[in-house]
Amino acid sequence: MDKWLSPLQRYILSETYSTGFITNSTVLVDWYGFETVTSGKKKFHRNKIGIRKYLSASAATARALKRLRVRGLLKRTLGGGNCLTSKGVDVAKMNSFNF
Repeated sequence: MDKWLSPLQRYILSETYSTGFITNSTVLVDWYGFETVTSGKKKFHRNKIGIRKYLSASAATARALKRLRVRGLLKRTLGGGNCLTSKGVDVAKMNSFNF
């Protein structure tokens, strides 16, 4: 079942399984290595990262999360993040994703 999962999707399932919760920002920090901004409303300094790189990473993250939700592996939470469904827990348990 894991052969249709991208490396990013595998990371998301693994991280969500270990922490119980994941957000887009968490993926951008942990997977892409983006640094967060400590003040203001913005979470990332887009000009420092590079507008194209930031937009590309944000779009890839949003698509990966959406595809996992469509497959029934993740569900949205009220806080704006995502958590595993029972099917997602089973997939994460069956596949020992090492990151």
